[in-house]
Amino acid sequence: MKQSILLTAMLAAGIAGSTLFAADVKKDAAPAAKAAPAAEVKPFWTNWPEKLAEYNGKTLTKKDFVAELNKQFPGGKIPAEVNAQLQGMGAELVKSMVINDLMVDAMKKAGFIPSEKAAKEFIEADIKKMPKEQLDVITKQLAMRKKTLAQYIDEIAANKDAQQQIAMQSFLQKTIYKGINVTEADAEKFYKANPAMFESPADPENALRASHILIIVDPKADAKTKKAAKDKAEAILIELKANPAIFEAKAKSESACPSSANGGSLGAFQKGQMVPEFEKAVIALKDGQISEVVETQFGYHIIRRDALKKKDMIPFAQIKDQLIASLKAEKEQRALMDFVAAREKAAKVKYFIKFPAMPAMPQLQ
Repeated sequence: MKQSILLTAMLAAGIAGSTLFAADVKKDAAPAAKAAPAAEVKPFWTNWPEKLAEYNGKTLTKKDFVAELNKQFPGGKIPAEVNAQLQGMGAELVKSMVINDLMVDAMKKAGFIPSEKAAKEFIEADIKKMPKEQLDVITKQLAMRKKTLAQYIDEIAANKDAQQQIAMQSFLQKTIYKGINVTEADAEKFYKANPAMFESPADPENALRASHILIIVDPKADAKTKKAAKDKAEAILIELKANPAIFEAKAKSESACPSSANGGSLGAFQKGQMVPEFEKAVIALKDGQISEVVETQFGYHIIRRDALKKKDMIPFAQIKDQLIASLKAEKEQRALMDFVAAREKAAKVKYFIKFPAMPAMPQLQ
């Protein structure tokens, strides 16, 4: 559970393998001085005791911990780069491994057994709650990979790890999180009590802000496919020239970029962040003006330059749903922490390694 999430996050942060560079040396040239080898970082568990934890009559040994940790990585071994970045974090991984075991045990005792059928039902129910715009984006992205939504659901449901995670999520929602709710009145009270949290900062003066509609096409596509994509973009542009007010609606229904969910808005960005053709088109526009069709490596864009935002207070109506979700998530996190603490106490968990001091969680107002 927490263990896998942490390791996945570490890998997603951009940890990469080393690259070897070879250089030719002229026959009679003096050999180049060799760079001093980087100091080897010992595994973070090197000085740990053989017994790491006891709970529910079980013992978590260092050998078991390392074996389970290595399973999380391709090749069955923790990369040196990851080991270096996890120095000082090992105790939390041990705790996560114990908690994961306790939570899985609680989940199964409550009758939540991982299965393909249960996973598929959970995913399908979740999709029904998904906003149409978000679902449209996912469907378009899957279509580019020549997959249907139904095929993708079947793939996820058949995955054992996904089944386990979904069973756990279902357990949390129907037991620990049951009855937790945040009303609009609760959210508005928090909003008014914490105005500094909802200030919308001004865009930097040298920034650019734009929205776009992307008709995606592979740069290696044949001329016929490219022409069809460009023709579609040109047709949309004709509609926008007649009625610029429908830009956001068209972005939501036609754009293949994830920004379509926000009406095509890319927000503010600095020069150099976008591909040159896109940036050049934005700079050439005035605020509110819509470009002609612009071709980049991603396909065909219709771009609208947007005015930079000034410092302001985000309206409650705009932040309401996000704030309700955030406050609810905080309540759920506290409920989960209380549940975990109770499980640890009941299991008489005893750790044999030291933990770094953790800051106290702030109290909700």
